[in-house]
Amino acid sequence: MPTLPIRPSAEELTHLHERAKAAGQSLNRYLIECGLAMDGHAPDPRGRELWERAVFEVRKVSYALKQIAVRLERQPVAGEKIETAIAETREAITAIATALGSGEG
Repeated sequence: MPTLPIRPSAEELTHLHERAKAAGQSLNRYLIECGLAMDGHAPDPRGRELWERAVFEVRKVSYALKQIAVRLERQPVAGEKIETAIAETREAITAIATALGSGEG
């Protein structure tokens, strides 16, 4: 694995460690993510948490939709159940989009 030597002052190193800790990351990971961030801002631990939760919820919805598709192949399902599933999916997607857009849970 390639290395990249850096030489911060003692004070800079202290600040970097503090910021990495606040972001819930190792110093190496923090520096990489800051350096690769498109907007130049430090990573936000709450944003990461929201993103991970969103991915979890989308996977749950995806699994549920797959189950519905399999059941529909076997036998028809009442339209009311389908409409309920669609409404719940829309609510989940809206909640995820709102949380990720506003930075709130």
